[in-house]
Amino acid sequence: MSDDPKRAPVEDLKEGLGYLLRAAKSAVERIPTQRVEDIAQDTMK
Repeated sequence: MSDDPKRAPVEDLKEGLGYLLRAAKSAVERIPTQRVEDIAQDTMK
């Protein structure tokens, strides 16, 4: 079959969650928030 040593399922889970969180972070950073910031600043005045 495969010559690769078996990895622990927990390690696979940690790696997968790391990829998921990294993708979520980059997606959130791309969301335009300027309008929300402008509204918040106008409200504070």
